[in-house]
Amino acid sequence: MARNGIWPNGNEVTILRLLVSEPKGMYGLQLVEASGRKLARGGIYVTLGRMVDKGYLKTEKEVKEADYPGLPRPIYKLTGLGRKALEAVESIGMALRTL
Repeated sequence: MARNGIWPNGNEVTILRLLVSEPKGMYGLQLVEASGRKLARGGIYVTLGRMVDKGYLKTEKEVKEADYPGLPRPIYKLTGLGRKALEAVESIGMALRTL
């Protein structure tokens, strides 16, 4: 399924499920909040980076608003491969009680 042949793990499945219903994408800390804190703040960006490397996610730069003082955050969006990976995991019953 993935380029390296590894199925998505539990945290990755959680992220895929969250992003499938959010076509505009989300940034890392939004995913932590949306998961009900099932995803850890400290490891979210490592997991997201791994998922980009696998081809499950893509990143886009956040559109900056004039009143926001910080740096642009990467917005993570589901790719076609990510959608297929989630469908495959769920269709064969491998979903890992992540939500």
